[in-house]
Amino acid sequence: MSGSWEVHRNCCGLSGSWAVNRGCYGLGAAPALAKESCTLPEEAGLLGAQSILQSPCSESFRCLAPAAESASAALKLEPSNVKALFLRGSCRKGAEAIEDFAKAFSLEPTLQEAKLAWLQARRALRKDVDDTWTKGEVLAVLADVTRVQQSVQEAVSTVGQAHLKERLIRQLGLPKDPLKDYGLTTDSFHQLLGSFQDDFDVVQGVQRMMHPPGRGDRSRARRMSVQQIVQSHEAMVLVIQKMLKELRQMTPQELHLLDLQLLEATAELLSYLEVSNLDLHPEDVEEAISINELQLQNSPDFAKCSEDLANLMQELMDVTSSLQ
Repeated sequence: MSGSWEVHRNCCGLSGSWAVNRGCYGLGAAPALAKESCTLPEEAGLLGAQSILQSPCSESFRCLAPAAESASAALKLEPSNVKALFLRGSCRKGAEAIEDFAKAFSLEPTLQEAKLAWLQARRALRKDVDDTWTKGEVLAVLADVTRVQQSVQEAVSTVGQAHLKERLIRQLGLPKDPLKDYGLTTDSFHQLLGSFQDDFDVVQGVQRMMHPPGRGDRSRARRMSVQQIVQSHEAMVLVIQKMLKELRQMTPQELHLLDLQLLEATAELLSYLEVSNLDLHPEDVEEAISINELQLQNSPDFAKCSEDLANLMQELMDVTSSLQ
């Protein structure tokens, strides 16, 4: 359902011994990593292994080049090998390290070690000062934002199903807005994406962010009529109208006390509850829209609701832009 109102908006097996689990990296056959002097200690972890590899005082420092070559060889066979990307990034410096860590994180956004290493490499290269972003980094930011959005939506859905009031949204322990980690606002992030508007991979990443996988039941969605879809959108329009009315009545000081992410999550929760009051499953609405796409294209009521919702969301974004 969230896609309707958000108009704009450890499978890696990383724990354990690096020495024992090298085969998981696709590096087991690499002679450079088979030497005892190059063996990483037990339970080193990703960041621990990184610091060992990068330390000039370590015995393993002599193996940096062979380790990087072995990781590169593994990546030729499997370009999306997250562990090999992290290992090679740990052996590199500067822009090359940034690209490897960023790609590893974009492929596995739950891998916080890769994110920390990437941001650390950015600071070392002082890219946080000149504020330049490569395509690989943009894809990684997109993956992080998408991960957090999906986490928030799943939490909101859980609360909505339990019919809790919106004030309990604070008890969810929602993840913080990932854009803050990169020193980006919503506006600057949109501008950054605009500079990659002709790049296929970035456009695909934006599509994944704006249209996350549906959580609805297709069999129930098939039973949802066009009229019910329109009613669900009318309910969402009412929710945003009420929120905007309250926001406009607030003073600038009161607005700055609001948490932007909490406000967005509350809007989604209120929409969820409003649609639930229609005896509909909010998760099924997006699925029903795709099923009835042709009929909806010929529905003036749906067209009006969609236009109203888009305009209201833009107004809501204009109001909340002052909160960043």
